[in-house]
Amino acid sequence: MMVLIPSAPYGTAAMVEGYRYAIGMASLEVDTTVVLLDDGVWAVYPGQNPKALQMKSLGEAFASIEDMGVKLLVSRESLEERGIPEDKILAGRVVDRAGLGEALAGAEGIIQF
Repeated sequence: MMVLIPSAPYGTAAMVEGYRYAIGMASLEVDTTVVLLDDGVWAVYPGQNPKALQMKSLGEAFASIEDMGVKLLVSRESLEERGIPEDKILAGRVVDRAGLGEALAGAEGIIQF
């Protein structure tokens, strides 16, 4: 299962729900990969402090998602467009458009949050 998350980490429930979905699928032993793209890449940017929004840091959650059996891919182009250096992200494997295309082509199912 491929879970696409192009949404920003805060402001809507989309990213949180995508994260929960991925964890749930992995707990059922479904091969699950999360792809962070567009504003979704902000989830793995260090130094998040969403306390003013009364939320916990999604960066911490995504930093440990692979420990729960979920693969994490991060769009290189999305990082570049936002000025985020690849070597600064908290987690995930950075892939380019071609790599994302290959991953999507091999997915048994795709859902977007």
